[in-house]
Amino acid sequence: NYVAVQNMVRYLSSSSLSLFQVQIIRKDLIGMAVEGEKEGLTVREKLGVEPKEFCDDIIQSGDNNARREHLLNAVVNTAQFAAFWFTFRFLGFYANPASYTLTWGDVLTIFLYYFIGIFLATYIRNRLSICSSPVLRWLPYLTIFFVVICGYTLSMKFYTPINESFIIMINGWYVECAAVALALAVTLLANMHWRRCARKYAC
Repeated sequence: NYVAVQNMVRYLSSSSLSLFQVQIIRKDLIGMAVEGEKEGLTVREKLGVEPKEFCDDIIQSGDNNARREHLLNAVVNTAQFAAFWFTFRFLGFYANPASYTLTWGDVLTIFLYYFIGIFLATYIRNRLSICSSPVLRWLPYLTIFFVVICGYTLSMKFYTPINESFIIMINGWYVECAAVALALAVTLLANMHWRRCARKYAC
């Protein structure tokens, strides 16, 4: 039952429902699953319909104006990774902080993190998590594996020239401070949003 609830929550997370609302629904589904286990019923039997049909009804009747929230969540994740990446490069590869080279390789790394780590690994996996076919449920992981292999193969040929093509040479402390400040700012903005959501759904 827990796996079924987890797949339903993932599927709901891939919709335009508020992520805060999804967490509230998750608590209700867990409570229902616990009751079902005590009664010897599966999630489907407890719901009375297929889990996907149940989730689709919630999505259609729910608040579908949360696309900005999903975008904010993606921006937060990407900004935090960018701060980590620049810190890693800054502390690990530059003996002279005043000559930090911002390259197209940095931009490519952050873009690939977003595309593979957020879009493929999260959205597509969540979207197909509720499918009855195991082939479809494993499709995102196979896709990620294929993309990683292709990316690695292409990087052997193209990454070095791209990484040597710099955008700007700047004092590394400026880059580091800007990346950390951006990550902190969007994280603070996201926390303010979650607090507003908590007040909204508590009413």
